[in-house]
Amino acid sequence: VLKTAKLRDQSSEIVDRFIERKKLMRQASKRQIQKFQIMGKFPSFISFEERVHWFQNVLIGKEKERLGVDNDDFWLSWVRRTNMPRIEATISRNNVLLDSFNAFDFLGEKFKGKLSLTFTNEFGEEAGIDGGGLTKEFLTSVTANGFLEHPELFTENVDHEVFCKPYNKITQNNYKLIRFMGKCLGKCLYENVLIDVQFAPFFLNKLLKCDRFAGGYKSSLDELSSMDSI
Repeated sequence: VLKTAKLRDQSSEIVDRFIERKKLMRQASKRQIQKFQIMGKFPSFISFEERVHWFQNVLIGKEKERLGVDNDDFWLSWVRRTNMPRIEATISRNNVLLDSFNAFDFLGEKFKGKLSLTFTNEFGEEAGIDGGGLTKEFLTSVTANGFLEHPELFTENVDHEVFCKPYNKITQNNYKLIRFMGKCLGKCLYENVLIDVQFAPFFLNKLLKCDRFAGGYKSSLDELSSMDSI
């Protein structure tokens, strides 16, 4: 029963994503639609800067407009309407990953909203007001800590490219942390925050393969070396 319910939820999520993209396509101009189709099949035909612009201003922009994330009045009304508490958290510099997980993992879609953060160190609470800068610092800190300093979650190849530990070597608690790192990575994309983490090509393709609408990306034999150079 649980498996059936899970499959039903996944199917519903795929349908919802498809409908949202169809709505976006209807709102786009003919030229934008042509670019979108080309980008899905031949991304190198469109400059990187233009792809970033499309992603941030069209795809992410529409999502933020739906949630009212960039509109303070709309955001406050949404908070009241959903009875959502203000997203506040205190993060210790010595326990970045676990503090972040405990503060934000349960939020779901609300993690896309604005964060109010306070950092602490060995001397106590750090001074600073989160006008956006602390959110960026939080995202760069938690991704660097989670991806690079927790070998029980992620490992790297000889070129120092990061990928997830094999499934059979991951405990249930670590699996939850890995899922949370995926949410943080999505938040970085959402907030246009660059992180200093290089992922292995086969691992990136595995992530992108989840996008059924775009057809996904398949790894080739040439990319096996990014997993095991032997």
